[in-house]
Amino acid sequence: MLNKRQRSMIEDLENTSVLITAQNLADKYKVSLRTVRNDIQEISEYAVKNGAEIIRIPGQGMRISAKKKLSSSFQKVLNQKDFPYLSEQERVALLLINFLFEKEAISASELAERFEVSRGTVNTTIKDVNTFLEAYHLSLQRFANKGYFLNGRIKDILRLCETLLRQYSDEVIYSTLSSKENNIIREDMQEKMSETMRFLSNNLLLYISHYHQLYCLLYCLISHSRNDARATYSKERLERNKLNQFILFLEDRFSVVFLKEGVSQCRHILSVTTDYSEDSGSEIEAVLPEAVDSLIRFVSNSGMYQIDDYDSLKIDLMVHLKSTIDARNTGLPRENPLLEEIRSSYPNEFQLVKSACQQFSRYFSFELDDNEAGYITLYFLRSFDKAEKIQDTNVMVVCNTGRSASKLLATRLINNLPNIHIVSMNSLFNIQNDPSILDNVDFIISTIPIPNIEKPHIVISPLLQKGELERVRESIWLSKNEKLPAASVDKAATTLVEPYLRYQDADQFLKGGFENALPYQTMTLLGEASMDLFDLISRLYPKGIPANKYSNVSGIFAHVLMS
Repeated sequence: MLNKRQRSMIEDLENTSVLITAQNLADKYKVSLRTVRNDIQEISEYAVKNGAEIIRIPGQGMRISAKKKLSSSFQKVLNQKDFPYLSEQERVALLLINFLFEKEAISASELAERFEVSRGTVNTTIKDVNTFLEAYHLSLQRFANKGYFLNGRIKDILRLCETLLRQYSDEVIYSTLSSKENNIIREDMQEKMSETMRFLSNNLLLYISHYHQLYCLLYCLISHSRNDARATYSKERLERNKLNQFILFLEDRFSVVFLKEGVSQCRHILSVTTDYSEDSGSEIEAVLPEAVDSLIRFVSNSGMYQIDDYDSLKIDLMVHLKSTIDARNTGLPRENPLLEEIRSSYPNEFQLVKSACQQFSRYFSFELDDNEAGYITLYFLRSFDKAEKIQDTNVMVVCNTGRSASKLLATRLINNLPNIHIVSMNSLFNIQNDPSILDNVDFIISTIPIPNIEKPHIVISPLLQKGELERVRESIWLSKNEKLPAASVDKAATTLVEPYLRYQDADQFLKGGFENALPYQTMTLLGEASMDLFDLISRLYPKGIPANKYSNVSGIFAHVLMS
C-alpha cells in the first residue's frame, strides 16, 4: 500500500513539465536520498501494475508516463462499486473496512453483490486479506451458513484499524464509512455516532483534536464489543469520572457491554484523539521526572551536542513518555512511520538517543523500543538545532532606561543563554537615526516595542523573567528556521511557549496542575479571562442579556472557567 508521501510524489511526477531528480524530492519532503529511492521503487511497481511507467534519464531526472493519471485513483472515498477497478492493495483495504466496521458475519455472496463482482473474485481477495492479517494475529473465520467475521483480540483489531487510518488517512476511511452509496454504517448508527461526538464535546467538555480518527476507532471498538440489550453495568463504573461516564453512555446508546479490555482501549482512543487525561499514578508522578532527567543527562554528558532548553525539553519528553506508558498499559504498541527516515537521516543522533533510552528501564519495568527512540530523537533534534541557531546568531540588546539596565539585561542573557552572541547594546533613538548599525545584527532583544524594523525582534522585561527565556530561545530559533515576517516572530514564539509558561518548574507538570503550580498567576489569568468574556457579552447584548439567553451565557462562562 502506498503511503501519503508516495502518493504525493506520484502527483509531482505526473504533473511536472520538467524532469524531477531524486534530490528534488528529498529536499521537498525532507527525507534522505535512500528513502526517496525506496519510495521510487514502490512507486515504480505500483505504476507497472496500473499500466504506467517511470521514465528515467540519467543525470537529468524522471517523470511518470501514463495514459490515465495514477493520482486520479487517489479518491477521497473507496467506493464499493469501484472494486473491480481497484488495485490488489486497495481491494484488500476495502474488504477490511467492511469487516472492521461490521458486527455480524458477512457471506461471500453478500460481498459479491456489494462489489458487483463474482464470488471467485471475492474469495481470491479473502485469501489475500488473510495473508495480510497474519502480521496482526487476526484472521477472517468462516461459519457455515453465516459467512466470515474478523476474529482476534480487540487490541489487535484496533491496531489494524490504526494502520489503515495511517495508510489511507483518517479522512478517506471516514468518508468511505459515511458514504451513502457504500452503506457501511446505517443512518441510525451514523446519528448515534454524531450524538456521541456531541456528548464528548458538550457534556464531557473534551476538545476533539482528531475527529475522523476518533470516529473510526470508536465505531470499530463498538462494532467488536459484546452485544447486550439489557446494558447491565458493573459496580466499579459507578465512579463518575469522564471515562466511566463515556462508557455508560456508549453502553446505553449502542446496547453493548465493554469488558475490561474494551474499557482500556476506549481510554487509549480518547487519550490520542482528545485532550482527555487521567490523574497520574503516584509511581509515575514520583519516578517519571527523574527518569527523564536521567535520559537528558545521558545525552548532554556525551559531549556531542548542546542542550539549552532543558525545562521545555523535559516537559515535552514527560508528556510524550506519559502517553507511551498509557499506550503500553492498554496493550497497543505505537508504530513510528518515520522510523526508517530518522535512522537513515540522523544515524548518530538516533544511536545516541537509543543508548540513552536504556536509562529508562532503571525506573520502569519495561524498555523503550526503536519506535519510541525514534520519536524521542525528534525532540532532541529540535533542541540541538535550537542551541546551534542561537550560537550562530548576532544579537543586539535595546533598552531605553539607561546603559546600566542594558548591561544588566545583557548579563542575564549571557548567564542564562551561554551560547548567545551579543554584538552591541543600543537605544531605539540610535537605531532610528542610524539604521546602518543593524547591518551585522541577526536578531534584536528589546525592552520596548520597536516600530518599523525589518529585523526579527522580541520584547521582554529588563529583569528577564524565566518564561521570557523560553520566548527568547524560540524567537531566535524561529527567526533562523521559518520564513516569518519580522514582526510575527515574537507572537509565534509566545504561542509555542504557552504550554511551558503554565509551570514554574518542570517537575510540577505531573503534580496537580494549575492551582498548585501557579496560584497567583492562575487567579490573575482567570480574572483577565472573565473580563474578556464579559466584554464580549456586553458587545453581543448591548441592551442586556435576554431572559431566554441566560442559560446559554452561563453555560459559556462555566465552560471558560473549567477550561
